[in-house]
Amino acid sequence: MDKRIIDQAEGLRRLLAGRTSRIVAVTGGPAGVGCTSTIVNVAAALAALGKDVLVVDERADVHSASATLAGAWLRDGERTRVA
Repeated sequence: MDKRIIDQAEGLRRLLAGRTSRIVAVTGGPAGVGCTSTIVNVAAALAALGKDVLVVDERADVHSASATLAGAWLRDGERTRVA
């Protein structure tokens, strides 16, 4: 293999070595099985550990993750911050 190709690939590996991305997908059946509760709690736990979290919810009704997060309360009574 061409030495330049090997060097380029190694350089890319070094650039990305410190970055780790994880994708967690939660799926469920009908409404009421707990998917939104699960993902909101997982997202909150990861955020509490200092991780950057993005939640994408396909539901557009009042039971969606965005609606749940927008109205969520922490135990100490402070409202959560949702961007």
